[in-house]
Amino acid sequence: MNIAVTTVDNPYDPLNDFTNWFKYDSLMGYNTCGYLAKFANTSEMFSDYENKLETSHAIDELIHINPQLYKAITD
Repeated sequence: MNIAVTTVDNPYDPLNDFTNWFKYDSLMGYNTCGYLAKFANTSEMFSDYENKLETSHAIDELIHINPQLYKAITD
């Protein structure tokens, strides 16, 4: 299962249409990827599983900080 974060107003799915999702996110000035990177302590030294787990925790933190703006999606 994959997980991603998006804003509640973004009509595009970052898991299936990242290019359009990113364009909308940038146009709106959210910089969600950059904001997420501040919370996700990922590393090339970690396994894929560890990085996915860390990213999931960071997504939870973003949603906790601003639940009116952010939501998680999965496939």
